[in-house]
Amino acid sequence: MILQTITCAAIICGLFALLLPALSAARGNGVKSAFNVDAAMLEQYLVGAFAYFAEDGETYGVTTVSKTSKVDVSANYDDVPSLGCVENAASPRETRNTEIFCPKATGGYERTTEAPQIGIYFDLTLTKANEWIHRLAFGKSSAIVQGTGFQPFAMADPKVNGWLHLNCVNMPASGTGATLVKLDLWCEMRLPDAPANSPDRQKPVLRFQVLDNSLNDANFPA
Repeated sequence: MILQTITCAAIICGLFALLLPALSAARGNGVKSAFNVDAAMLEQYLVGAFAYFAEDGETYGVTTVSKTSKVDVSANYDDVPSLGCVENAASPRETRNTEIFCPKATGGYERTTEAPQIGIYFDLTLTKANEWIHRLAFGKSSAIVQGTGFQPFAMADPKVNGWLHLNCVNMPASGTGATLVKLDLWCEMRLPDAPANSPDRQKPVLRFQVLDNSLNDANFPA
């Protein structure tokens, strides 16, 4: 009986050893096996962001932008100013954590945590400055007109409202990337830190705080 058990175990281990390379290869090629079911939308995540901003009160094409009116970018982004090369697009979240302790019927207490989000941001690291960056850095409430002076730092809370349009694209090693998600977000744009005047190449960061709006939209193309 012991010999039979050992022999059966050896046979099972041998068969598994033979099957393992094939199962691993199938899983690596995205083929589901009987031992594995992939999560939906499972893929490598190397995503680049292309960013466009439409300022509140400005007219782009035939659309005057406001909280209740945004440019239709479903076909392309031709009418909306680009923010240029976006080296990094992070999305930090701000939460307010509250610990709650409730007594258990079996004795002692159970701790749970509530962490509602109170701030959703997009921090875009750019490789070039633009008029919005200069405006926010010098606290001006309206667009800078070159050749015309203004009182700097007159705005206590420098910000610009408008629609942030993000086209997030998978970046393959070669070929053309496919859009992962398109975002239309009503935001407040701020400049956390003004670029330094130094011999080092500056990469300004614009922070966009997402504001509640029924027109905000996220679309993952089929």
